[in-house]
Amino acid sequence: MAAAPRSYHPGSGSRSTVWARVAALTFGGLAGQIAVMHRILVEERRWISENRFLHALNFCTLLPAPEAQQLATYGAG
Repeated sequence: MAAAPRSYHPGSGSRSTVWARVAALTFGGLAGQIAVMHRILVEERRWISENRFLHALNFCTLLPAPEAQQLATYGAG
């Protein structure tokens, strides 16, 4: 059984850099924004796990608003 990843709470400067990067790299609309967030938050920075990202995305699709905006709000917290 694999060990659970340690919880990491990035500083505000690091978060601002990541969200600016997401904004700069997003050219594919909402689906592109979600893909960029996944690549940066899960694969590169490893701030959240794959399962947690997918759980958040599934939850955000149920709410009445753009999923990418809700997912960014979830990821920023």
